[in-house]
Amino acid sequence: SFYDALIREIEEETGITKFESIRPYSITQHPYPPTDSEWVNIYFIVKIAKQVEVKPTEDGTFHWINPKEIDSLPTPTDIKEYIKILSKNPNAFIFGFFDHSEEGKLTEKIIKVL
Repeated sequence: SFYDALIREIEEETGITKFESIRPYSITQHPYPPTDSEWVNIYFIVKIAKQVEVKPTEDGTFHWINPKEIDSLPTPTDIKEYIKILSKNPNAFIFGFFDHSEEGKLTEKIIKVL
């Protein structure tokens, strides 16, 4: 199932196996120039009972962050925006649209918060 795949991916990527809750918080559309394709991402919040050390993986290292420091961190634009929204409204659900030029420059951003 989709849920089982999500749990398995979290465990494989982080080693975290105990969750208090998991919920989707965003569906985001990213057109992908110069092709006619696009990415649609579904983002999830995973609440854990206590902060744990997440060991580095082949994908890199993981860090717990203070949401107030997000602007100073190398983070994709959509994630920066969403962390700011969620730090003020943890129950928000966000629809996002982020379009980019062929050079990768952000050309359009639409965010709707429910």
